[in-house]
Amino acid sequence: MDELSPEEKAMRRRWLVLSMIVIWVWPLISMGFLIYEVTTKHLPFETYSMYFWVYLAVTLLSAVIFCVLYRCAYVKPGVRFLTFLMIVWPLLKAKAIADAVTTGHDYVSWISIVVNIGFFVWWYILSLKLIKMNKRIKNS
Repeated sequence: MDELSPEEKAMRRRWLVLSMIVIWVWPLISMGFLIYEVTTKHLPFETYSMYFWVYLAVTLLSAVIFCVLYRCAYVKPGVRFLTFLMIVWPLLKAKAIADAVTTGHDYVSWISIVVNIGFFVWWYILSLKLIKMNKRIKNS
């Protein structure tokens, strides 16, 4: 990886930071929103406890996915796992957005969804560049 230009190294670092945000930090933020909603609106936690456990499971799964992706696409210049995520993840995002639209949310949730989509699109573009770069590294 010594043959990478400074711009390519910077792009790889941006991809890594953005991957942390999109894959691992965002589920934590979503869980924080859920806890905030429950506590500020004085909703019974028993009603929302299932959502809390789902968000916790998603957060833990996201941490595992990030670790595997970090190893498979960043440390070792592979493309398979990243390509798999780039095929499956937009489908999962579309399902989540469709669910959010059908259930209806307040303006804070909509802002969160739009910001989430923005980060995801940025990550997707950087991931395409990383795949191209990793293929070049593998072939050289």
